[in-house]
Amino acid sequence: MTNLSHFAEKPTILVIDDTDDNLTFLSNLLNTNYKVTIANSGEIALQIIRDNPLPDLILLDTFMPEMDGYEVCRRLKSDSQTRKIPIIFLTSTSKIDDEIYGLSIGAADYIVSPISPAILLSRVKVHIRVKEIQDSLRNQRAWFHSIIESAPDAMLVTDDKGEIVLCNSRAAVIFGYGSSELYFKNISDLVYESAGIRKDGTEFPAEVSFNDLPNLNDSGVCSCVLVRDITERTRVENEIREAKELAETANKMKSDFLANMSHELRTPLNAIIGYSEILQEDAEEIGQYEFVADLKKIHSSGKHLLTLINDILDLSKIEAGKMDLNLDDFDLKHMIEDVETIIHPLMGKNNNQFVIEKKDLFFKTMHADVTKLKQSIFNLLSNAAKFTNEGLITLTVRNYITDDDDERIAFSVSDTGIGLTEEQIGKLFVDFSQADSSTTRKYGGTGLGLVISRRFCRMMGGDITVCSKINEGSTFTIDLPVAVKLSDENTMT
Repeated sequence: MTNLSHFAEKPTILVIDDTDDNLTFLSNLLNTNYKVTIANSGEIALQIIRDNPLPDLILLDTFMPEMDGYEVCRRLKSDSQTRKIPIIFLTSTSKIDDEIYGLSIGAADYIVSPISPAILLSRVKVHIRVKEIQDSLRNQRAWFHSIIESAPDAMLVTDDKGEIVLCNSRAAVIFGYGSSELYFKNISDLVYESAGIRKDGTEFPAEVSFNDLPNLNDSGVCSCVLVRDITERTRVENEIREAKELAETANKMKSDFLANMSHELRTPLNAIIGYSEILQEDAEEIGQYEFVADLKKIHSSGKHLLTLINDILDLSKIEAGKMDLNLDDFDLKHMIEDVETIIHPLMGKNNNQFVIEKKDLFFKTMHADVTKLKQSIFNLLSNAAKFTNEGLITLTVRNYITDDDDERIAFSVSDTGIGLTEEQIGKLFVDFSQADSSTTRKYGGTGLGLVISRRFCRMMGGDITVCSKINEGSTFTIDLPVAVKLSDENTMT
């Protein structure tokens, strides 16, 4: 006779007894708090266990025909799938030897009839709770094991003597040991400072960290040791460092080459420019006007090429660390007048109006490299003139004191020209780059002017900033200290 009853979310108890009255009594007693399944023989019970989820507890009669309770218990305890199920023997005999034997083959408890309902319920409750705790501990152990096994680094736990009592499989791989060979080895035989030692005695670079853990038996402090093999990372870092050194060497050689070549090119180019001017004057004097236009083109092209060569020379000097600052005191008013005199003819080429605004120049004198400052301002103004047509270009000069009592001066060049997008602004200060290819085709240039100007300003402890809107114009601002100080940081950048 068999009977299966299902009670959702209740612990399951399998009752095995060959007496129907006992099965009825136990079922009625237990089914309020538990899901009860019954079997009237050992064979049927084993079949139920094979075909259904495992019960949380088994109540087992010791004396049954064909297969007694002891044999059922032996079979269940010999199977890894069922050995964890707690078994309580129910018997009508009170022999000590029988009880000892039942407990020796794996039973959790032994109850002799007449059975007290209260005692039975109490012991069932205790063993169900014990099993829940044991299952929870096993789950936690499996969860913990999965965590340490999923770690990409070697994880080793040592006792208070430094001997390894737990490790993951990654540790065995890193150190070259078998899965169980690391146990009880001393951690000092495996790691020191920033290196690990493999089984074959070879060393490898490693990141090692020690974290103290409380020892469960209070015999000292345990440690969790994490070891990361950084052999590959070290190799890559070395390659990157070597590549960087090679690149820096190559860049220096390039800068030296450009500096030398720029000097070599400027000498004959100055001669070409000079002779073109002489030939132009001679042609005009003797009335050979048909040659004047061509000579002007030669002169203009030579001046343009000289500007490009000078830009390349300046950039190569900066990159080679050979660009120095020549600091001196100069009158701001006179410097601005010089700028206006030189730049004014350029403004008329595109019919632009040029205005200078000087706001409260309470600092009359500035200490800086006036040549590099002028070059930077000229560059901003010439760019504004080039990219603006029949518009307004304004040079605004103002000085101010910061909250840190730092005396500074700002030169802002505003125009009503073509303006810039955010993407174009991001390319402005990149070597040999202009806003876009169409700008290069239409307006020409190498894209070095702003790069060099910003580097000059940064050498003097300042910077160049820009704000712009497409088709509305741009404002470039040079911001510098009134008194530039010479230091290792601003001799090159």
